[in-house]
Amino acid sequence: AKRPRGGEPPAEADILHLVSQREAHRQAKRYAESDAIREELRSMGVELYDKEKEWRSVDGRRGSLIGAAVGGECYLTDV
Repeated sequence: AKRPRGGEPPAEADILHLVSQREAHRQAKRYAESDAIREELRSMGVELYDKEKEWRSVDGRRGSLIGAAVGGECYLTDV
């Protein structure tokens, strides 16, 4: 498995922020921006699973992709 940048796992707040930004871009059909955020998350050790509506970190954390709310915020819950 890939290790996050710098060897430290990303803060969950950072993951949630990027996931919500990506979801907002996807909803707006700005796929280049969405793909760039997916790659940034991947470099941090976080994979996104759109069909399962879930993100998973290499350190075992995971959360649900609920969708971006107005203002670019997204509510995610631990599974």
